[in-house]
Amino acid sequence: MIEMPAEFAQLKGGSNLFVWDSAISSFEPTVSIVAREMTGDIIATNVAGNVTEYAADTDGDVIDEDNVNGTSVIDAAEGIATITVKASTGKDELKEGWYVIKATAAATVDIYAMSSSNFARGTDEAYEDDDGKITASPITVPASGATVDVDNFGLTLTGGSSSAIAMTTDDTAKFYVQKPHGGSYSAIIGEQPMDFQEYGMTIFSETNAGTLYNMLLYRVKPAGMSFPFPEKNYGEFNVNVQVMYDSTENRIGIFSNTTPE
Repeated sequence: MIEMPAEFAQLKGGSNLFVWDSAISSFEPTVSIVAREMTGDIIATNVAGNVTEYAADTDGDVIDEDNVNGTSVIDAAEGIATITVKASTGKDELKEGWYVIKATAAATVDIYAMSSSNFARGTDEAYEDDDGKITASPITVPASGATVDVDNFGLTLTGGSSSAIAMTTDDTAKFYVQKPHGGSYSAIIGEQPMDFQEYGMTIFSETNAGTLYNMLLYRVKPAGMSFPFPEKNYGEFNVNVQVMYDSTENRIGIFSNTTPE
């Protein structure tokens, strides 16, 4: 939808309740498009998302491992060096989503899942408590590069290279699990500075009778978008842009209409 509302400068005076005169002071054309295929490029363009694309992976992967509170949990020497997919059988147990690791002592951790929506994949699992914990008891992180598995979640933790693990109690870290996939992307939104680039846009529409409508817009600037989370349905989302005047062309765009023969 393209909207071009006008703003008016109005002349009022005396006891008259009506406007004596009115002049258009400005137009504020905007475009709102209902879309059905969300891509990384759309997110990068319309909300300045920092997009990372991942190639198809038949084994799944663990990405975005990072410390959140403190710095001791993800640590190549005295914490958890790596979080990986368990060899051979792990890919069949992976449950996609965000996870949090919390140090419960110098060498033990609990793991929490931020969603249970994929828990039925592989061995059906459930939360251990209302906080979202998935470990029945704390896991001991082994020292000297040894490993320990997270049962039924397809994960392996590799301990740091030091002879002793020395995490700080209550420090936390996060990571994301990708199940086997045919390609994916993630987008960091709100990272500063945000860079919004203007671009040109062409909009096409065709009626059942074959009438064509299209509009060429010379300069538009992103004005946000929506992110749908439908339940058992196809998602629709809105892309919004601000239309701007092109001083070189002396116009904002060209609207065309073609009827069938």
